[in-house]
Amino acid sequence: MSTLTPDHADGEILAYRLRDAARASGLGMTTLYRLRKAGTLRAVRIRGRVLIPADALRALIAGAAAADDCRSAAVAQMRSTRSWRSLLRLQ
Repeated sequence: MSTLTPDHADGEILAYRLRDAARASGLGMTTLYRLRKAGTLRAVRIRGRVLIPADALRALIAGAAAADDCRSAAVAQMRSTRSWRSLLRLQ
């Protein structure tokens, strides 16, 4: 049974196989393997099957979105104050 189809009462998906996590998140399998190996993406192994908890996948995506927001804010601040070259000279 695919982990994309909930099979318990409340309908919430608890964990994804790597292939299903890639499909659900839009990330590639290789990216997920690398994130797991780097320790950025939490995974559990149960009876030989690697599962990505749904909350770990959500946290990964939320963290990436927050990082993008911070980068965007920093770029906007740089553009509004001075040229980026003058800011680099100040450091």
